[in-house]
Formats: sequence, C-alpha cells, structure tokens
Amino acid sequence: MRNIGNFRHGHGGERPSGVYVSWNQMKARCLNPNHTYFRNYGGRGIKICDRWMKFENFLADMGPRPEGTSLDRYPNKDGNYEPGNCRWATRSQQSRNRRNSRLSAEQVFEILSLRGKMYQRDIAAKFGIHQWTVSKILAGKIWSEGNSTKGFIPISLNGLLFPKLSVPIHSS
Repeated sequence: MRNIGNFRHGHGGERPSGVYVSWNQMKARCLNPNHTYFRNYGGRGIKICDRWMKFENFLADMGPRPEGTSLDRYPNKDGNYEPGNCRWATRSQQSRNRRNSRLSAEQVFEILSLRGKMYQRDIAAKFGIHQWTVSKILAGKIWSEGNSTKGFIPISLNGLLFPKLSVPIHSS
C-alpha cells in the first residue's frame, strides 16, 4: 500500500475532500509545466497568491467546496487565484465565465474563414482558446447566439452559408 501521508487539516489522505482536490488541481495547472492545462493557466501567467500556497489558508478563505461546484476565477477570468477573485461556481456559472464563451460573431467568422488555411492548434493559439473549441466551431456543433438554435436563422458571409452559425430572428 502506498503512503498517502498524514494531513493535520484532515482533507487529504486516501479520500481527499473536494476542496483539497480543487486546491491541488489549481496548483498543478499553475505550477507544473508538464500538466495538460498548464499552457492555459501558468503558461498564460496565471499565478496563485502566496497565502494560498498553504492549504489551510486556502480553506480558511474559500471554505468547504459545496456539492456540484468547482473553483472559478471570478470576476476576472484572466486574473490570479487569490481572495476576491475566486468563488465556488456551478458548471453553468463557469460556462458563462470561460474565454471561449466570449467569442464575437466576427471572431467566429474569422475562425471559419481560416478552415484549411491554418492548423486548428494554430487557430486556437491565435484566439486564446482550446483546440477542441476550434474543432467544434468548424464542425458547426457549437456557437450560436445565446448557445441556442431556437429562434435563429442561418447566415452567410461573403456568399458562404453557415447554417449552424446563426443570428436571432427579431419578431415585430
């Protein structure tokens, strides 16, 4: 059996608490260059305040993680992990605070116009979004105004029709 370690705060061990897992993941994303998402956090300059390098301080400031939530940098999604810029948020709240949810129609048009001209990873880097997001935009699976297809019509740009990219229908 591996040695998990003794934790005075009681949140680690074989079944770590949600708040401890979130704290550990935050540190990995910001501090470990080998972490899958480092480039989106530490690689972009997102830092953790000195106080939160110690779990007990993080716990004192954030409190236990409520069920169904995760750590979110809010109100400044580009800010650091620090008191005053973090909250426990539901998946729905976090989806409204993501960088890819802030793409304008013009940016989506540009992404679509780059199909076949640039690699998806390069398009993602250009717009500061994940390659998965570019792939889904190019496949027409995401991005419609309000994340809904109800009440929307297909639009075209320079004669090209984008049926999955749509604008709202305004009723009179």
